[in-house]
Amino acid sequence: MVNVKFVCKTLDGEVLHASGDDEVLTFEVGAGNFVGNPLFKGFDEAVKGLTVGQSRTIQSAPMAKTDDMIFRVPKDHEEIQRLTQEQGGELKPGAVVVLANGGPAEILEAGDDYVVIDANHPLAEQTIEFEVELVSIGDSQ
Repeated sequence: MVNVKFVCKTLDGEVLHASGDDEVLTFEVGAGNFVGNPLFKGFDEAVKGLTVGQSRTIQSAPMAKTDDMIFRVPKDHEEIQRLTQEQGGELKPGAVVVLANGGPAEILEAGDDYVVIDANHPLAEQTIEFEVELVSIGDSQ
């Protein structure tokens, strides 16, 4: 187990998440290989080889958008009806909505009787940068 402070941001500098001044993230090095998420693997790689007090900045490889996360849904579908109501009665291309499962989706197209939504992660195809400082090795602080 290791304890780290970190900043996660896009290449244009937008901070996505950061540990607070008195906050550390505790995790098991190597667990990212089991999670299967490239971001976790990148985080693992950032910590390997560091000694306490050292920092490292790495970039994760972008996750690809996949066509199986793009859906054409009839406008009379219950979820589309709910989203339409939440958007003031109309779904417009470019609008970002929150699906019933809590995930974000972008409206790509709104036809007369259907809507095309993209439920790929908003950070898909973006390189993410991690600044990681190893605070301690061992139990959570």
